[in-house]
Amino acid sequence: MEAVAEKVAKFDLDVTVRELPGQGGVQVSLVYAADLFDEATAQGLVDRMSRVLEAAALDPGAPISTIDVLTPGERADLERWGTGPRSTPEESTVAGAFLARAGRCPEAVAVVDAASGAELTYRELEDRARAFAGRVRDAFGEVTDVPVPVLAERSVDLVVAFTGILLAGGAYRPVHLGHPLNRQRDSLTDGDGTPLLVVDAAHSDHPLTEGRRILTITGDDTVTTGTSPLVGATNGEDAVAAGADLPTVLPDQLAYVMSTSGSTGRPKAIAITHRSVVDLAVDPAWEITADDRVLMQAPHAFDGSTYELWAPLLAGATVVIAPPGELTAARVRDLTRTHHLTTISLTAGLFSVLAEDDPHAFTHLREVTTGGDIVPPAAVHAVLTASPDTIVRTTYGPTETTLCVTHTPWHPHDTIPTPVPLGTPMNNTTLRVLDPALRPCPPGVLGELYLTGTGLARGYLAQPALTATRFTADPHGTPGTRMYRTGDLARLHHDGTLTFHGRNDHQIKIRGTRIEINEIETALTTHHGVTHAAVIAHHPHTPHTQLTAYYTGTTTPTTLHHHLTTTLPPQMTPTTLHHLTTWPLTPNGKLDHTQLPTPTTTTTTTTTSTTPHTPHEHLLTTLFATTLNLPTLNTHDNFFTQGGNSLLAIRLTNHINTTLNLNLNTQDIFAHPTPTTLAHHL
Repeated sequence: MEAVAEKVAKFDLDVTVRELPGQGGVQVSLVYAADLFDEATAQGLVDRMSRVLEAAALDPGAPISTIDVLTPGERADLERWGTGPRSTPEESTVAGAFLARAGRCPEAVAVVDAASGAELTYRELEDRARAFAGRVRDAFGEVTDVPVPVLAERSVDLVVAFTGILLAGGAYRPVHLGHPLNRQRDSLTDGDGTPLLVVDAAHSDHPLTEGRRILTITGDDTVTTGTSPLVGATNGEDAVAAGADLPTVLPDQLAYVMSTSGSTGRPKAIAITHRSVVDLAVDPAWEITADDRVLMQAPHAFDGSTYELWAPLLAGATVVIAPPGELTAARVRDLTRTHHLTTISLTAGLFSVLAEDDPHAFTHLREVTTGGDIVPPAAVHAVLTASPDTIVRTTYGPTETTLCVTHTPWHPHDTIPTPVPLGTPMNNTTLRVLDPALRPCPPGVLGELYLTGTGLARGYLAQPALTATRFTADPHGTPGTRMYRTGDLARLHHDGTLTFHGRNDHQIKIRGTRIEINEIETALTTHHGVTHAAVIAHHPHTPHTQLTAYYTGTTTPTTLHHHLTTTLPPQMTPTTLHHLTTWPLTPNGKLDHTQLPTPTTTTTTTTTSTTPHTPHEHLLTTLFATTLNLPTLNTHDNFFTQGGNSLLAIRLTNHINTTLNLNLNTQDIFAHPTPTTLAHHL
């Protein structure tokens, strides 16, 4: 068999089989379009066709699905490409690793709050964390392997609380303050049976405190305990003494629990162990040393905060806590200059916005890490060109594998391919691209990505059936090894690069957040005025994914939108709601997606003139439309109902500040979301 390249081919692939008279065989030629297939892929097809034909001739009765199409060399290559370096950390618990590091550099600065200027050395952080651990045990009793919810703003006190809970043997479980109250409640109602709550002083009367045993953290090292309402007090010296006798923490105990979107209509809680966190934090790929200063800006209820907090703290570096509010290019410049930042981590969406607005904002950083979604090659190239001394590190990994499992460091002279590869495996990680029968796919062949290694979560809290479907036995590993089924479609190419090619289910990512479409549809149908509902993701006029909902029923889009905002976080709330009079069905009785109206943003209907009345209104209307990539806009149109989101709000803020020489922040856009109201505000 042979493969023949043709620059101008009649077909993408053309297989010709010719009998060889008198030779007892056939000649097979594969002609391929050279602009669609490379030589390695074509030759691989030829080799596998040969193996299939030979196996079929030897055993005509064998099912084709049982024929192994991999050569021994390919199998060895796949194993080599998919296996990361192996290492054993000195300490295998976050508690042990932190205490060991604090003992080696007690006077080094561990954490700085950029907003308040408060800071703690490693000795001070250890003392406060030990004290808080004692208070946790006094207030809640035995918390070994128990998730302890934490409702607090990003601050030095939050770092103390997280560390103290771990030292006490518990696992911290952050509650997302930016989510609606119902969503916050849902994130804690998964049958864990722990009516506990740690809060900061600003949230001591939060509705979630009702019916829970609560403990309040304060900056003066005192704590109040009791059952809501708060009663009792413990002074700092007593608490330090109580924290001196810490329990033994084991590597496979829980370190944290974080929630992500669930297909059943409720968030699912992912349980991560100490071993997994340490393995991520001390991975040599990060190259973090005691001289580094790492920004903590991700919502601490998302797994991005795991890297931002523990990678520096377990290396003797400094965590710089970002002020409240969105991270803009101007703020990156200011924080880098003021606090001598060396490293920041951003979601792919935020990275692309800042890279487009001002790629020079990263100039004085040693490294920018980005991931959580598809990273635009143009954004990587723009930052590397503007900031030649900065490394851009792209990463990939689900929350179930402790943030990330692959990475690629990019340098100024690198050629950035399209799409940007997912990267090579990190320490103690193995990745495999498998077919539906769980056999390794040959190089270049599409399959589902499975992950194994120390980063795998214990599973989903209080959901054993779901855990069993996603975390399965690894047929290619040693007995007892588990693998996580990502649902991501991928290819492992002949040069060892791994590329992403979509999902095999209804899961999507918006602004770095994983979203189950089914959860949004469930939220829609919980409204009494909705009979049918469906949600689709699309890109109407921007590179950012947007959601459109279709429904039938008696309620109005405005009422339904309000219902969703009390249930779902902003990134899960559809931009547009289409009220249908009939529900289109296929002959088989399923939703006919082809009959749904084309998803577009809705233009607000108003009796007020759309003509701008002032120069500010005129300019702002133009900037709103430009940011949203719309041809025109009504002066009373809401930025967010027309397709805007928090990332585009950052871009709009930058445009307004540059054009008018102002110092607005994104909160101004949220508070005044139309050109008219923002003009009046100015």
